[in-house]
Amino acid sequence: MRSFISAIVVTAAFALGSAAASAGPCQGGTDPGPHADCHGADLHGANLQGADLTWANLKRANLAGANLQGAGLMDANLRNADLRGANTRGANFKGAWLNGMLLPDGSPCVSKMRGKCDPPR
Repeated sequence: MRSFISAIVVTAAFALGSAAASAGPCQGGTDPGPHADCHGADLHGANLQGADLTWANLKRANLAGANLQGAGLMDANLRNADLRGANTRGANFKGAWLNGMLLPDGSPCVSKMRGKCDPPR
């Protein structure tokens, strides 16, 4: 019985160590997802294709070169985020906060309405 309990303790310790080693870049060591707080996170080059990022806080996040193809960014906070060179084909930005975000082409988003960037003047 004693060796069985020892095996459980060793297994649990290994699992906790693995979780800590693979902690995500967002607050609390989480990975990007719905309602995640990734404020200021370095996600450059991340593969977030098809990810559900609804209501995620990505304010000032570095998403340069990230793959956001088909990602759901509904109501996400992307203020002042850097999306230079990111693949945003098919991404859903409906209701997202975009003001100050750097677009894939490097131009800044000026937004008066959620989910839309105003055309350059």
